[in-house]
Amino acid sequence: MDAATFARKWIASQRTERAASQEHFLDLCALVDEATPNEADPTGDVYAFEKGAERTSAGDGFADVWLKDKFGWEYKGKRRDLRAAYKQLLDYHEALGQPPLLVVCDLERFEVHTKWTGFESWTYEFDLTHLTSDEPVRVSGRTGETPAGALRLTALQVLKALWEEPQRLRPVRTTEDITKEAASLFEEVVGELRRWPNADAMRIGRFVSRVVFCMFASDIGLLPRGAFSDVLRAQAAHAGEFRAALAELFRVMEQGGRFGAQTIPWVNGDLFTDDDVPEDLTTQEILTLQKLDEDYRACGDSPPEVPGWTAAASAVAQIPTSGDPNANKVLDGIRRSSQEAEKRALASYKEATAKRHSLLGKMAPLWKEIRSLMARMADSVSTALESTARIDGYYEEYRGIRDDTE
Repeated sequence: MDAATFARKWIASQRTERAASQEHFLDLCALVDEATPNEADPTGDVYAFEKGAERTSAGDGFADVWLKDKFGWEYKGKRRDLRAAYKQLLDYHEALGQPPLLVVCDLERFEVHTKWTGFESWTYEFDLTHLTSDEPVRVSGRTGETPAGALRLTALQVLKALWEEPQRLRPVRTTEDITKEAASLFEEVVGELRRWPNADAMRIGRFVSRVVFCMFASDIGLLPRGAFSDVLRAQAAHAGEFRAALAELFRVMEQGGRFGAQTIPWVNGDLFTDDDVPEDLTTQEILTLQKLDEDYRACGDSPPEVPGWTAAASAVAQIPTSGDPNANKVLDGIRRSSQEAEKRALASYKEATAKRHSLLGKMAPLWKEIRSLMARMADSVSTALESTARIDGYYEEYRGIRDDTE
């Protein structure tokens, strides 16, 4: 089957996901000249339709297609939500052996999500019309921008790579690279702010705290993901408009309410009791903040959930043995494979979690310095207030003496 024939057939199709998904995949195998699951692996041990998988959240399910160490694949009906399909695959990711590529498809649109441990995440997007084109497909990172170093691949090249060369789709930057860059950018931002004319350490510290809070709140879902980042992207070239938009966001966060098309929750505490955005903020500093925000989000990809192999291995270990040597051999094999899988999964989890937390560790000295500056400013303010109180006392004494003289 050639690309034009494949595209025509599936653009015309009005069948449901259940009725069409396996035929769609079989046609796709013919298109890229790859064996089907039953041709390549009649046992289904490494390549299968409807691969049973335990959800990370709860319950059991199955991935529509699975190829060991290559990809998991989830179908949806036409014009259905591919984000829901991706979330479903993420739930199966551990049980599928953590394949590096997760593919979601609605019979017309394709999204290939990368999931290599220790690397940022990319998404390759295309549809049936791209199969006959020599133009490269769209590649985006977590921020939505085209990442540096991405290969310019056509839709057919991306599909072929799923079977033959998954490494061609692997992102360039590791989470460690991103963490180092983010920490450096953070230091650069603070250094630039310190060089402002008549720099106010207390004001700078408060502004930086608000900015980092916005990044953190967006990362954990307290703020809508685009609220802070969209302000940076839309107004980065216009310092005055950026300051006005950011001040408005701060005002809304103090009370909660609408910010553009988004609903912002009320933020407890006194961090946003005013909407101050320093007027000395320049376009260059805003662009640095934008890059810092991109790196913060890129290194904020959630690590895999703690694997549940321990309970499974324990359950298998408690199965009573029988006199059947073949049954005993199977049980021993399950025990060993479960224990080995647990060790691998835990190692991946520890590595991903350590890199995720590394950014905060590298920022700690800068935060301590800012906190020290704020403490010194507080001491200065207290001293100034004490001096003012003494002056007020002297003035009252002087006024009393003057009244007595008169």
